[in-house]
Amino acid sequence: MGGKGLMRNDAGISLVAAIIVVVVVGFLGVVTASLFGSKALGTANRLASAKAQFIAEGGLERGVREYKSICQTNPAGYDGGETNVALGGGTFSVQVYNNDFSGTALGAGQRRIRSTGSIAGAVKAVEQIVYCTSSSPLALASETQVSLSNNSSIYCGPGATNPCSQTQIDGGKCVCAKESVPTLPAVTVPTSPQPPAPPGGCSYSSNTTYTWPAGTYYCNYFAMSNGAKIAITGVVTLYANNLQMANSAEFNRYGTAANALIMVTQFAQLANSSVFRGSFYAPDASFQLANGSTIVGSVATHYAQLTNSAQIVWDYTGGTAASQFGNLYDVNVMWREVPP
Repeated sequence: MGGKGLMRNDAGISLVAAIIVVVVVGFLGVVTASLFGSKALGTANRLASAKAQFIAEGGLERGVREYKSICQTNPAGYDGGETNVALGGGTFSVQVYNNDFSGTALGAGQRRIRSTGSIAGAVKAVEQIVYCTSSSPLALASETQVSLSNNSSIYCGPGATNPCSQTQIDGGKCVCAKESVPTLPAVTVPTSPQPPAPPGGCSYSSNTTYTWPAGTYYCNYFAMSNGAKIAITGVVTLYANNLQMANSAEFNRYGTAANALIMVTQFAQLANSSVFRGSFYAPDASFQLANGSTIVGSVATHYAQLTNSAQIVWDYTGGTAASQFGNLYDVNVMWREVPP
């Protein structure tokens, strides 16, 4: 009897232990499943959040492109934005505002584009200040410093009634003139074959008008002075290591800015009431505009100095045919992520 009772007691203890083990294992299983479920949910949420971010950024690119595609001819044409545009399994909506991040009114040709992306319950929003300059280069883009002195000025075209000041340029607030832009591709003079000298050579010093046909030309040193004038009859590209225009010289003054491109490798100077219409591209050169000289078009250079009533007047057609200007768009973009 005593032995059988002991066996029954052992069996009871074993049963209780087994029940405890089952309960513990079951509890651990529930906890593990819950942890895996939470982790899977967290991973799904993070994935949805990342997708929403990408969708928002894609919508922002769309909004910037759409605004810039019409802003030259119809500045308010995209102010209504877009709503619930499908992208990447989700949607984005674009809103367009006339004030900056702080609520201050933006200048002519500027907008704040906001894109909100959503997918699987996740929502992200990004926005950017956009300038209406994408269809053309800037009036002036400098890899380092832009220096204005003694009544020199940079005019940004229609809608910009006042020239940009040095303070505006240094603060990145000038619509069409930027300093500290990304490094620009260097000028490479073609060598196979090297372009010929222009008609009439590389030096012009008499008060006479010379006509260049369309073509690509090269001068080691190109000089104009004493009222010399050059008219062009088509698209002209001039490569020069050094260039100087002085004493009322004129290059393409009454032509189309898109038709004239000068590529300089070392040094360029316009002085004493010289006039040029077109685009200067001199990323490894110092560029000087002095003494009442004027450029109507655009300039891209390493260092720019304007003195003594010199001026650049932005012509948005300048440089549009030159691939070298392609990376000047939005060189000083103000962009941020915002709460949706």
